[in-house]
Amino acid sequence: MKFFNRIKAVARQIQETLQIPAGRTVALSFPHVDLDFITAFFGCLMAGVNVISVAQPDHSTKGEMIQFKSLGVQCVLTTSLLAKNSGKKDEGKRFNLWQSIKVTTPSKTQPPSKWRVDPSRVSSGKLLMFRSSAGQITTITTTQESLSAQLNLMAQTTGLSSSSRVLSLESHSNEFLVTGVLLPLYVGCELFILPPNLAKQSPEVWCRIADRQGISDIFCRAREFSWASATDLAFQCDLTNLKAINLIDGRQPTCLNYAVSACYKIRRRISIEPEAIYGIIWSDTAGFLGRIKSANSTNSGFSSTALLVDRLMLQSGLIELHQEPSPKCILFPGYLEISPELQLVCAKMENNSEGEKKVTPCFQNDVGNIWVRSDALKDKYLANLPSLSDNTFNVSISGVPGTWVDTGLIGAQVDDKVFIISSVEERFPVAAADIDASSNISIMPIQWDLLATIITADKTAMIFRQRCHVYTVRIASSFKLVISAELSSDSFSDDQISGLVDSFVDGLVQLHGISPFSISLHAPYSLPQNPDGTLDFSLIESKFSSGDLDSIYCLSLPWRTLETSLPSSIAPGCVVGAAGMVCGAVISGTELSYACGRLLPEKTGQIETLAQRLASRVKQSSEVSDEHPLIDVFGSKEFSKAFEKGIRPKGLRLTAPELHKMSTRISIVLGKHEVAHGDLVLVAYSCPIRLLCAIYGCWYRGAVPVPVRAGSEHFGTFKVIAQESKSCFAMVSSKKCYSQVVEAIPHLQLVEVENPSKMDSLTNTSLARIPYCPPTLELQCLLDFTVTNVGSLIGRQFTWKNILRLSQSLKDQTEVYPGRELDMAVDPMQGFGLFTLISLPVHSGCSLVWHKTLEIEKNVGEWIKNTIPHARDVFIGAALAKKIQWVEQKNISTAKLSNVRSFNVVFQNVRPDADVLSRVSKLLETVGLSPRAVSCSTSLLPSPLISLRSGIARPLRTTCVDLTGLKNGRIKSSARGSKYCATLQEAGCILPGMEVVIADVMNQGQCGVGRLGEIWIRSEYICNTFVSSFGGDPYVPVETLQNMLSKKLEVGTAKGSWARTGMLGFLERCEDSKELSLYFIGNMNEHIQHRGFQFHPTDLEASLRRCNSSIINCCVCQVDGHMICLIETTKEASFCPILASKITSTLADVHHVIISVVVLLRPSSIPMSTQGTPQRQRAAEMLLQDKFNPILMSYNC
Repeated sequence: MKFFNRIKAVARQIQETLQIPAGRTVALSFPHVDLDFITAFFGCLMAGVNVISVAQPDHSTKGEMIQFKSLGVQCVLTTSLLAKNSGKKDEGKRFNLWQSIKVTTPSKTQPPSKWRVDPSRVSSGKLLMFRSSAGQITTITTTQESLSAQLNLMAQTTGLSSSSRVLSLESHSNEFLVTGVLLPLYVGCELFILPPNLAKQSPEVWCRIADRQGISDIFCRAREFSWASATDLAFQCDLTNLKAINLIDGRQPTCLNYAVSACYKIRRRISIEPEAIYGIIWSDTAGFLGRIKSANSTNSGFSSTALLVDRLMLQSGLIELHQEPSPKCILFPGYLEISPELQLVCAKMENNSEGEKKVTPCFQNDVGNIWVRSDALKDKYLANLPSLSDNTFNVSISGVPGTWVDTGLIGAQVDDKVFIISSVEERFPVAAADIDASSNISIMPIQWDLLATIITADKTAMIFRQRCHVYTVRIASSFKLVISAELSSDSFSDDQISGLVDSFVDGLVQLHGISPFSISLHAPYSLPQNPDGTLDFSLIESKFSSGDLDSIYCLSLPWRTLETSLPSSIAPGCVVGAAGMVCGAVISGTELSYACGRLLPEKTGQIETLAQRLASRVKQSSEVSDEHPLIDVFGSKEFSKAFEKGIRPKGLRLTAPELHKMSTRISIVLGKHEVAHGDLVLVAYSCPIRLLCAIYGCWYRGAVPVPVRAGSEHFGTFKVIAQESKSCFAMVSSKKCYSQVVEAIPHLQLVEVENPSKMDSLTNTSLARIPYCPPTLELQCLLDFTVTNVGSLIGRQFTWKNILRLSQSLKDQTEVYPGRELDMAVDPMQGFGLFTLISLPVHSGCSLVWHKTLEIEKNVGEWIKNTIPHARDVFIGAALAKKIQWVEQKNISTAKLSNVRSFNVVFQNVRPDADVLSRVSKLLETVGLSPRAVSCSTSLLPSPLISLRSGIARPLRTTCVDLTGLKNGRIKSSARGSKYCATLQEAGCILPGMEVVIADVMNQGQCGVGRLGEIWIRSEYICNTFVSSFGGDPYVPVETLQNMLSKKLEVGTAKGSWARTGMLGFLERCEDSKELSLYFIGNMNEHIQHRGFQFHPTDLEASLRRCNSSIINCCVCQVDGHMICLIETTKEASFCPILASKITSTLADVHHVIISVVVLLRPSSIPMSTQGTPQRQRAAEMLLQDKFNPILMSYNC
């Protein structure tokens, strides 16, 4: 009577105090174990309002919040603590779900004795429940009449009566609410509810309660019972009064197998037989379907009427029965006992020839969906989504009378018995473990079956309370299996983790034919969970996809054999997925690889080209000519003589007015030769000043300059570029020199401009001529031809916008201003030198002091003593830096370099050489140069510049990686100085406006920090397009190069279009500053495939240089599968056999490489590139053509 009065108090509170109309919705936020929840629930139904049970505010998912707001909830009845905190400001974020809703506690004031509930309201109340399917939250509605019919049906099936004593282990789910709470109350039996904090503890708690209270029926989750039963119990319990253990976990109906198996382990201690275990089969759309009962057991440990099904055939959708148990079989210990009021059929929904969905019955031993109908129980559940209702409720099946409801369960009919296999959500497509890379086979395993294999493989109980989840992620066009589990301790050794993972992989491959894509291991209770402590599967999958799932250990395994050294494990942009993975090694989860420079300022208003900027600067200057030079060109002799006298050297100088005059003169000459806007003009000059004037002369005219090296030794390159670019004009200093070339190219017209300063003087009208103004900045303005590391001549097209944004980026990174001087000793014809020459002086107003590298290389020591002490910022090429490293300290002891602010070495499309930079830094440190001043700049094929020195001086950053891991495509740190490590140099600070990611070339997914992959870049100053590709081995067609500029990551967080660089590298976070540093490994087209591994020639050559001090230079190449080693040495011929043996043994010991031929040469025999790296393709050709004069050739094959 007291209980009924409390229900009436709640009904009166809703009807009179809160004045909520009938048919509106009230939310209940209680633990199901709370007595207030039960009184509030029946009180709301008595008052005729709809009831929905919601989680606490901080446990509500986004989907539940959306559904909650769409239901029009009028009031929230909750505990006193939550009601008190809902109005506090500091608790506001938790209660976003309850904003603008009345929040109160159920009334406990006894209503007057004459008060009665309005009879018209009682039948209006309905029960609402959230339903989660494939991550989508919907709402299921049932009336009181349907609910009563459901409960009556369940009471008949379970055999509950008023004399029963029921124990329910609380779970915040629809199944528990109906079966574990409402059903015992409906029957009128005694109900004991165990809260989650006690249910999670040792099974001793609820076993002793069942023993002492004489419990006859238990309602609990299957997974909780399976874990509890598997625990080693150290006590005795007498549960002879126990009639049934009802497993209410309806989403995994196949769990009865594992609960029965676990029951056999503890049957002697708790006096319970497996026949007392029942599986409640529940459907969110159809409600209660029946129970699975295990029949009389046999000595073999499973039911005599059990179904033994071939696992691999079941994954393909067919039933193949077995008579004897085996590891390849899956056991279903009982069939579904269908309630008399229900009719079940197994059918499939397929599309007919007209594209319409049609449901047809399945044959015997065929897997399909379970459909149900009942004449006695109509309209039990109705979903609020029309699309769900159309395909779920009132569906006709061909050849079967009546309308049917889809239960969302999968099963099969065998010998007139229905066996439940799984729910629809438990079966998902997974790529099979097939070694054939061309195949893409998908199978449909069962989630609980995979989980059982994993739990069985965990023989040392390393998984915490069986808290594990298996699911799939989409990689490219296939689905891959992911395993997330919690470890019982975070102190397991790497060997224990590796052993656990190996057992997982072996079990899944042997029993299921599936290779796991990723295995992530977490700390206890660190995976997302529901309010009742169970794992939140949908949230785990969503956090995996969004990158918010941190792990202790993570392992990624390739699903097929790959002939590459790159990591094949990329998951959809996430911490555990991509960033926490590496093939074949357990590592810690980290972040996704993404780095960028500072943001470039956006230009507003009218934007001027560099030619227009130059004309405007001259126009705004005073009548007195600007004596501040844009560029000075000096030789080393001029510097030495001038500074000995204490005066400034006199060299070639060019100021802004002079550049404007010469450019205008050249534009007039081009106009006389009928050069139109957009015509390509070859510019063949070696002097930086003449080259700069020729380029700006073309821009003044509106032509597109194509810089080409001048001189008779470069006629072959000149001819190739003319043909590849299809240029119609060529600006040269002398027509005589190029007359023979023109004869071979009939369409090429020569324009002779020897010295623009000696041309006819210009009138004021000509000087006032406005340079060409392009209608859009997307037009091409420059064509640059560069030679790659494999000998290909690649033409890159740049637009006006590319040049302007690069100019701004260079200015921001170098922090230059008018009057500042930069000393340049680099090649001005391509790459960094060319773009610095044409952009930085005009855009920023600084001065470039250009040094002739050919003169410097003749006497490097004199240049260091006489030139560098008077410089502030120095940029030199990689080839010159390699010559500086061999300079003896006594030759530069008188130099004083304390005034030098920065000393930058430029590496173009090659890996920065850490040994060279280290030697240069140590050498120049002896004469006063700060170690922080030495840095490097890098460029790659799509962009003339990737990184440059930082404005803030900092020491060189290097890292050491293990060579064994590197040849397998992994980055593993190694001790500095180890024989089996490679020292890598940071590539410099990334330029403003440049973005960098590391991508896996196999599946185009975003790698993690510290993982090896291809460097992809994105900026506004990468080349607009590739126009030609000539030569090289391997040859790369221009179409392939063009596709490199517009690639997209299939998985990852970095969206948009990216440009592939062909360079392997990785990002690493510094421990001291927490900044990301970019490291290069080597070009992908230079890799050497040897004995199943990928080797980088740079690492092999570095090991050779360290093995003997007499080795000056070396080159490693591959010819017809044989490893060839070319060595430049100063040894005499008599010592060469010993040196050849030393070389062979060194590569075999350090890299496990077998050298076929060792060729010992005299110094300066190996052809070198402008970057100071050996031309491996040309060296191999010269060896085959017998163009070397070797000291010794040693054959090891």
